[in-house]
Amino acid sequence: MIIGCFTSAVFADIVNLHEIFGAFIFGLMLPEDNPYVIKARGQISDVVTLMLLPIYFVKAGMFTNLHLLLNQTVLILAIAVTILAILSKFSGAFITGALLGYSKIESVLLGSLLNMRGVIEVVILNIGFELGIISQNIYSVLIIMTIVSNFLSTSMSLQINSFLQKKSK
Repeated sequence: MIIGCFTSAVFADIVNLHEIFGAFIFGLMLPEDNPYVIKARGQISDVVTLMLLPIYFVKAGMFTNLHLLLNQTVLILAIAVTILAILSKFSGAFITGALLGYSKIESVLLGSLLNMRGVIEVVILNIGFELGIISQNIYSVLIIMTIVSNFLSTSMSLQINSFLQKKSK
């Protein structure tokens, strides 16, 4: 499975796609209910979570320039982008949940859970930065937005979950 993943990543690079898309496509091709795939998924899950994911975030942190926040304009931009991102993701999910008939608490939980997409955002930001699509300034602002929104939504989800557990008792 690991050989297939890396081979698919190499082929993606050959056709000018980012390697991560090749690995993703390989993962899509694996049968979900195959016992070998289920066993392998369990075995590599710990390696990915404990080793590879932290290394990936260290790489993202090395490209983030926090000194930009000393500039008042950049600081205001970072705060505005963070607030706009949190409100737009939260309100979109909250309104959708309400329209689908979820309770207010369930809609709030849905809105806070939608904000927890930090890993995906970091991957996309890294690809955009590596390809030169976004500058280091914008990259840094968006990484900060990702971390702040992820932290706040995680805290909010834990509070809601605690509230729901107390309510059900």
